[in-house]
Parts: sequence; structure tokens; C-alpha cells
Amino acid sequence: MTPTRAPSVPPAAFSGARRREAVEIDPTDYEHRDLVNLLAAAFVLAVASGVVWSVRALEDYERTQACFDSGRLDCIVLDVPQHYGVRAPAPR
Repeated sequence: MTPTRAPSVPPAAFSGARRREAVEIDPTDYEHRDLVNLLAAAFVLAVASGVVWSVRALEDYERTQACFDSGRLDCIVLDVPQHYGVRAPAPR
């Protein structure tokens, strides 16, 4: 005689009714989530830009300092307007 098995019944967690209920009761606020993700991306971009700017400024400072340490005096270029100082008198 072969043993008979009881019919298999899926657990309640796998029933279709529970899945439908879970889909209907979705409390996620996607607009707020999108806004927070956008703000986080903007913050990360701002921090990355600040880091890049800082690294470039430090490299420029190090280059200028190395120039001064080598004894040169023309390390910094000054933009002076051409009409700075004594002006020629206006023609009569």
C-alpha cells in the first residue's frame, strides 16, 4: 500500500489576494522621493565641484610657491591697465 499525501496548500504569503492588497496599499510618496534624490544629486555635484576647485587652487599655489623658491621674481602676472599712472594730455 502506498502512502497518500495530503494536498499541498501554498502558504498564505503566496496567495494572490495578499499580493493584490500589497499593491493597493502602497504608501510610497514618489514625488517626495524624486525631490529628495534630485536634491541629493545636486548636493553631491556641488561638493564634487568644490573639491575640483580646491585641488586646482592648491596646484596653482604650489606652482607659484615653487617659482618663488627658485628665486624668480616674475612668478605672478599682474594685469595692469595701459592707462594706469600718468596720462598724456589731451590734444588741443
